[in-house]
Amino acid sequence: MVEAAANALLTNIDITGRLPVDLDKKLIRGSQILVYRDDSILEKIDVSYSLSVIDSAIEAKIFPGAQVFISQHGETIVSKGFGYHTYHKSKEVSTETIFDLASITKVVSATPIVMKLVEDEELSLDQPINDFFPDFYKSGKDTITIRHLLIHESGLSAYHRYFLESKYKGRGDILDNIINRRLTYKPGSEYKYSDLGMILLGTILERIGGNNLHALGKSWFFSPLGMNNTFYNPPANQWKNIPPTERTVIPIGTSNDSFRRKIANISTKLFGPMKSLSYDLFPRKTAHGYVHDENANLLGGISAHAGLFSNAEDLGKYGQMLLNDGMVGEKKIIDKDLLSLFTKRQSTVDEANRGYGWDRPDRDGASSAGDYFSDKAFGHLGYTGTSFWIDPEQELVVVLLTNRVYPTRNNPGIKQVRRKFHNTLIKSTLRLN
Repeated sequence: MVEAAANALLTNIDITGRLPVDLDKKLIRGSQILVYRDDSILEKIDVSYSLSVIDSAIEAKIFPGAQVFISQHGETIVSKGFGYHTYHKSKEVSTETIFDLASITKVVSATPIVMKLVEDEELSLDQPINDFFPDFYKSGKDTITIRHLLIHESGLSAYHRYFLESKYKGRGDILDNIINRRLTYKPGSEYKYSDLGMILLGTILERIGGNNLHALGKSWFFSPLGMNNTFYNPPANQWKNIPPTERTVIPIGTSNDSFRRKIANISTKLFGPMKSLSYDLFPRKTAHGYVHDENANLLGGISAHAGLFSNAEDLGKYGQMLLNDGMVGEKKIIDKDLLSLFTKRQSTVDEANRGYGWDRPDRDGASSAGDYFSDKAFGHLGYTGTSFWIDPEQELVVVLLTNRVYPTRNNPGIKQVRRKFHNTLIKSTLRLN
């Protein structure tokens, strides 16, 4: 029933039924409700040029396959797969294909969980991190709050290749390093997008919520929204629906390849983790059915910074709920006021334009979101070639999922593809020349 409600909100199906109670003199118990799906919007908006951008990118081998979902005013305009899982062209991408979301995990998993805990008064945005980690006070870290982690102004490093050092064997080792490492700037004085901050935040959310991020997300959001293809650590029976990504490094601390591990240990001691050495020196395996992000892999596949898998239609359901002020039918999923707060600009430094967890379009003429989303728009990108944008002013949800890191991450063409796709799409919806 929940999935049917979500599909009705997306206008994927007709709405039929009978009233169970009297509403007024005309709408009495037993009255039939019949609302046919309105396809008129499909005739008004021509998105063929936008979709041709995807076809051209596949032809140019920027990615082998893609999935697109677009809805406006609550009506689905496009839900379609393009290309293939790989360049071998053995399996086509369909609407059922499931992609590694990479950093979109931050806004589909961690951020709504924060909102839920704040609403339940179990967490405060101004709560210091050393409330949860008593040792997290050294070197000026005592002033860092949940708010700083969400807007990436904590002072923590952007990234660290834990997977290339044998001393990091799992979550505990990584957390110890984050808690004890020095800051790179004074909290609140700069913006530096930080996976480390999100890893720390995810651990806090799991402690408060009493379960891992997968279980919390499924209980509070994915199941109520009928997002049945959204999960961490996909079950083996779903692997056939997931395109592979890249031959990623097997975390050295967990690798059984003793020869390569020995080389990695020696080279890391001599040069530091991967400062000048090729990934080819390290044991690797094609990421298929497990997360592409090597640090997330070392964390067991479940993290706030990466690890979630989903498809475009599931993200469309989530996006439509956000446009509906956090509601699905009569059921509240996310508090309306908190949703408004989290998606507004909250950055305290001029060069950043972040909400809490959410990204917002830049106006620098080079944004991957393009130039035409409104100032109310919010969304996020993912390193594997994914993007997800919601524009309340235009009542628009736009999802583009690809596996652009197959077979290698070394193709930068995705940025211009995203930009052109979004620009041509918004021009169509706004009837711009």
